[in-house]
Amino acid sequence: MEAGPSITDRHRILEDFLSCGICFEPFTKPKALPCQHSFCLRCLESQHKQWLQDCRRTSHRQQQPFRCSTCREPVSVPSTGVKGLPDNHLVANLCEEFSKKAQVGEQKDTCGFHPTESVILFCQQCEVPVCSACIGQAHSGHRVTGIKQAARKIRANIRSQLNNGRQKMETFSAFLKKIQDVQQRLTGNTTQTQQEINKAFEVQVQKLQEQRDGLLSTVEKSHHDNMTALTGQRNIVLTQLTELSRVCEDTDKLAEQEDTVSLTQGLKLAQELAKFENTQTPEICEIKHCHFEPKRSSALIELGHRSPYPWYPLNVTVDGEGNILVTDGNNLCVHVLDSEGNFKFKFGREGSDESQLKGPWGICVDGMGNIIVADYDKKPYSDYMYLERRRAPPDNGCVKMFDSRGRFLCNIVSGMKTPCGVAVSPGGDVVVTDIVDCSVSIWTQA
Repeated sequence: MEAGPSITDRHRILEDFLSCGICFEPFTKPKALPCQHSFCLRCLESQHKQWLQDCRRTSHRQQQPFRCSTCREPVSVPSTGVKGLPDNHLVANLCEEFSKKAQVGEQKDTCGFHPTESVILFCQQCEVPVCSACIGQAHSGHRVTGIKQAARKIRANIRSQLNNGRQKMETFSAFLKKIQDVQQRLTGNTTQTQQEINKAFEVQVQKLQEQRDGLLSTVEKSHHDNMTALTGQRNIVLTQLTELSRVCEDTDKLAEQEDTVSLTQGLKLAQELAKFENTQTPEICEIKHCHFEPKRSSALIELGHRSPYPWYPLNVTVDGEGNILVTDGNNLCVHVLDSEGNFKFKFGREGSDESQLKGPWGICVDGMGNIIVADYDKKPYSDYMYLERRRAPPDNGCVKMFDSRGRFLCNIVSGMKTPCGVAVSPGGDVVVTDIVDCSVSIWTQA
């Protein structure tokens, strides 16, 4: 019986499809990883032991996960170790089957029905070898031929089927090769995609870090500018206080003396005291508090922006140059922003002077670029609205006009309760709404 080439085929199949990717030998106790790759138990144990040693030599932050040797996917190892991973029974059974030696050779054929008898003929009708006892019993009257002649015909038929089998083996092997190629391309694609994701993430992290550093730098600069301005005012007033304290102390001592020298010095000190009579304590300089407002949008990554101070925007308008004007109910002022939303300046502050505001609400711009603001004190209005309307708000609301730089020009109208909305008609008249009076009034500019 010819059987030589089949051994080579079996070795090739073992080498190509049933070998461990670590030791490159046929699998021994193969273990299956979550990524579907399999390796020998002893190979995985050796790699896992090396990984544990590496982990002990590195910090927790720098430790890398245990990975598949083929695709580099992280592997979660059970608490029992690598041996706790699932067995790949299919691969183990196939390896065992292929490791068996072919049991082909010269052996004596015996009858399947009479084991003690040797086959001497071949029944052509039943296509089975028969002994002399069979001819007189089950195969009586059947056409038979000699066993050697039948063997020659069977061998020729086997060779034909063997060729078909080898062709089918080539087909199966080619398919398995394609599967391997697809798996390798899939692993390569996955690795490349992961690298691209990590790279894009690192770029975004770098951008976020740069934005964070920029925001923190802006906040620090704002703090430094505020502290510098306050320290400057403090030093000026502290110098004046020190000088005035000295003059007062010297004057107090001289007031107890009556000689002419003391009087001369007293006149000098009196002049110095008179100098301080008209010295006014300055208003504390304008402080820009910082407030961070994170952005919330559908974008994948956005950090937000820094606001110079917390504010409560009420109404908005746009002037002829594209600047955005916003009334702020929290800081009682008007903010002027450029068309990109960047802060330019603000005007008005809390107070009852003409240039100050009690509660800016409505805002508009006339044809000359002047800014018109409806202003009223919100505290009496809140009491009126939420305390059962027992007392109507005072008539201290007004409509003020400022130039394009925020300098006060005039009061267009005074004595209103709660002027809220304001607009300018094509003819230049100012239209004002009043919440409490439930009115709309039209005023002509002087």
